[in-house]
Amino acid sequence: MADHDDPCNELETSYCMNGGTCLKIPFMDNYLCLSCSENYKCSRCELYQLLITAHDAGETGLITAVVIMVLLILVVFTVVVSYTCK
Repeated sequence: MADHDDPCNELETSYCMNGGTCLKIPFMDNYLCLSCSENYKCSRCELYQLLITAHDAGETGLITAVVIMVLLILVVFTVVVSYTCK
């Protein structure tokens, strides 16, 4: 068993989607996607993986905390003003 896999023929290459490299495993009568194109993953290269860029988690948390504090101050200010005007 020197060779464990063979390249897929033209009909079998559709097993791997989105440009993935197909290999046939003869002793198992099965196919394998050796490598998927960029941003694709899973056993048949069928899932597109979205790339995200995130800010520093500490920066995002600080911005969220500031926004919450400002909202709380506005609510307290509105309650105080409404009671003093009555």
